Amino acid sequence: MGMILIAPLLISWSTWRRTIASPPTLPRLVEGAAILLFTLATILCIFRILPTDIPIINRPYALFLLVIWMAIRFEAPGASCLSLLISLSPVLGREVHMTVSIGLAQYKTKEEIKAFVHRVDQWMYQGKKNGKDRVCCES
Repeated sequence: MGMILIAPLLISWSTWRRTIASPPTLPRLVEGAAILLFTLATILCIFRILPTDIPIINRPYALFLLVIWMAIRFEAPGASCLSLLISLSPVLGREVHMTVSIGLAQYKTKEEIKAFVHRVDQWMYQGKKNGKDRVCCES
């Protein structure tokens, strides 16, 4: 998620100030606020209000229009901020359960990377077989 959402946000905002000749005008600020409010209202409808019999996979397409609008009017910095907001919205305010299984192995001198990764994967899968939230390593 970091490479898809956070990296574009940082890159676009780091170069944005250099490309702007003047500060934003009041109409642009109002337009940005309107896009943000429309997005928040759409997110609220999609993830909190709509009945659950509508498949969740079909709901977020309404947000594409708002991201396109933001990209056209506010370029990459605006679109990257809106994309981050949209991506985080389904989990904000909800308890999210995650588990991690980790495989550890020491790299052997002159070992092929493919063989090393395969060995580490085998330990990770061993951890998954033993139950969630496990760390397995070679002895």
